[in-house]
Amino acid sequence: DPIARGLYLCQLHGFEANLETNTAMPVQFLMKQMEWRESLDDHADDLGALEALAEEVATTRDDSLLELSDAFEHSAYSQAVDILRGLLFIDKFATELDDAIAQLV
Repeated sequence: DPIARGLYLCQLHGFEANLETNTAMPVQFLMKQMEWRESLDDHADDLGALEALAEEVATTRDDSLLELSDAFEHSAYSQAVDILRGLLFIDKFATELDDAIAQLV
């Protein structure tokens, strides 16, 4: 699991994610999360729309994993922690989206 591994690597270098208390995220990321949630709600019965949303979420996750790899490559652990917290949000949403798709299949 790249998220668990990333959190562990950050911890080894003295950077704690403090997931329970540090929930601050960039505004752009929060807006994207809101957009995804609205899309899920608006298209709960539209399999095609949900599958397209799932592709978008997967692409965003892949892009975030590349950013995470780059952050580790440059020993930017503070940045890595922020990316990891975003990935946790993405994974949680992806699970909800997968559940919604499974209900339609």
